[in-house]
Amino acid sequence: MKNKDPTIDINDDTRRERREIGQTENKNIDHIHDQHQALFGVSESFGVEIVSKWRFESWNEPDLKGYNCLNMSVLEYLDYVSATNEGLKSAFSASNSTYKFGGPAGLFRDKNHPLCWGILEFCSSASIGVCPLKFVSFHRKGGGSAKGVVDGSLVLIDKIFEKFPMLKKMPVSNEQIRPPLFTTTGTGTSWDPTLALCLFTTTDTGTR
Repeated sequence: MKNKDPTIDINDDTRRERREIGQTENKNIDHIHDQHQALFGVSESFGVEIVSKWRFESWNEPDLKGYNCLNMSVLEYLDYVSATNEGLKSAFSASNSTYKFGGPAGLFRDKNHPLCWGILEFCSSASIGVCPLKFVSFHRKGGGSAKGVVDGSLVLIDKIFEKFPMLKKMPVSNEQIRPPLFTTTGTGTSWDPTLALCLFTTTDTGTR
């Protein structure tokens, strides 16, 4: 049975609380194992102390065909996110270090964006500690204005928490904006003075 919410199109299989790498039939299983192994290599190259300060994020805007080059289904996407989290967990377990991994870094359109909504649905219904995400990330680019960034971010945050009240304690962050960079006047082009305000208000909003 599919979820009644028209913005979420996932089946009961995605609601399983425990997921293991390779547990499901997945045409992208080689990519999942590669992701798992790559994270070990990163920690070995740069050192766990340095890498533990990094902020890791899942696949960029996974619902867009231009980025979802593997054509992942919701179930396959959940496998990918879980594999990434397991790789991070394994890489940091020996040193008892913590790590920051979030997502889905998406646009969260109401239609045709089942991966972004699907991972939040999974995290909302999962037991404590099963959700692979430590924070929720999204993209609200603002159309070139600070007000657009802030207003768009607040509307989406409210919508997410309304749909998934169990996620209200998770940090949220707008990870991608498009502020006004330049102002053209009669004397030439210069940096737009509202850029600093846009960046500040966006950062402040992301800590809500």
